[in-house]
Amino acid sequence: MRCLMVLLLFVAGNVVANEYIHGTVKLKSGESHTGILRWDEDEETFWSDHFNGEKSEIPQYKTLSDDIKEQIEDAQVGPKLNLLSFKITLSSVFADDIENPDFIVPFAAIAKLLTVTDDSGSRGLKIELHNGDVFESYEGSNDLNADVFVKKSDGTTGEFRMKQIESITFSRAADGLSGFDQGIYAVVDSKLGTFKGRIQWDRDERFLKEAIDGSDLANPENEELSIPLSDIESIEKKEKGSLLTLQNGKQLHLSGTNDVDADNRGIFIDTPEKGRMSLPWEQFKKMAIQEFPQNDWQEYHSLISKKGKLNAQLTLKDGAQISAKNLVYNMAQTSPAEMIRCTVKGMDYYLPLFQIKSIEPKSNQHALVTLIDGEQVEMFDSASFTEENLGLLFSVDGVSKYVNWKDVKKVDFEH
Repeated sequence: MRCLMVLLLFVAGNVVANEYIHGTVKLKSGESHTGILRWDEDEETFWSDHFNGEKSEIPQYKTLSDDIKEQIEDAQVGPKLNLLSFKITLSSVFADDIENPDFIVPFAAIAKLLTVTDDSGSRGLKIELHNGDVFESYEGSNDLNADVFVKKSDGTTGEFRMKQIESITFSRAADGLSGFDQGIYAVVDSKLGTFKGRIQWDRDERFLKEAIDGSDLANPENEELSIPLSDIESIEKKEKGSLLTLQNGKQLHLSGTNDVDADNRGIFIDTPEKGRMSLPWEQFKKMAIQEFPQNDWQEYHSLISKKGKLNAQLTLKDGAQISAKNLVYNMAQTSPAEMIRCTVKGMDYYLPLFQIKSIEPKSNQHALVTLIDGEQVEMFDSASFTEENLGLLFSVDGVSKYVNWKDVKKVDFEH
């Protein structure tokens, strides 16, 4: 039955094909290859997958006066020391120099990648986002130097090293064009709630054709089993391992590998509403694999490619109101599509800024975040919401201004 459903999904075209990264790879030799893309042999291939790196400079920073740069350096929190049961934060004079910011964007936010070389001869990428933001990156992730696979409409696949590539221009896939395989759609039950999305099991397996490995506890003398996810109906955590219920009704209690026991690294759950959630194995209960996507990915892709600059209305603690255009949040993010990491009830979120309506700092260690759908969440353990936030840069009449995070009462984004 599952094979029939997968076939129907591929025939339908839009539901599955348009979830895959698609584009044209132009080589330095002059050749061009168009099709479904995949980063390395076993990594990113969906529009919601993350592209990571480090920006070569802080946006707008060069335009600031020396006085403002000194304010930003002073705003840094120094290193933390654990002394018995106390945590001590040292003064900013002990802090390191301000580092270039990391970035995380879903592939759906990228319009074009161009290979570039800096003055020292280091190879990197120039990233152009759909909202017009452009920045360069030379380190911070293997995404910058990956092999790129292109699956063409005739079914053939080409493999190209990044040093062979001149540019990659992203575009939507034609209806009916299939990817490398179907993603794993699932309903995940946990101690933290129930979530629906496309998942990566053990932060690794992302296709139905991939397998869950383990030893059958009922027949420990037998060889280790390898069960394709396409044959599995559900996976439930059980003592010493996991209980797999197969499509044919058979059940297997497996153990002995990080696919099924306590060494599992957890589950990535991608959703249009919350970005990526990283569920720890300790919180996992059961996953039921679904025949169809449980989310409206098409609307997500359409929204993310149309986002403009990052703008916000700032309310300061002294009552001042500022209309902040071309906002640089925490000396890093400039696009509504960029992701920020946070922790909610022990689970890490990688949340795109365009899903956030407002942020209100509540203490040095957390903020109240209101999402676009009205949900309010207290978020911890991230420089985006704590005293480690380096502050906000923005443009007024073409001139860059700076606000220290400790002076911010509320940020209302204008998406």
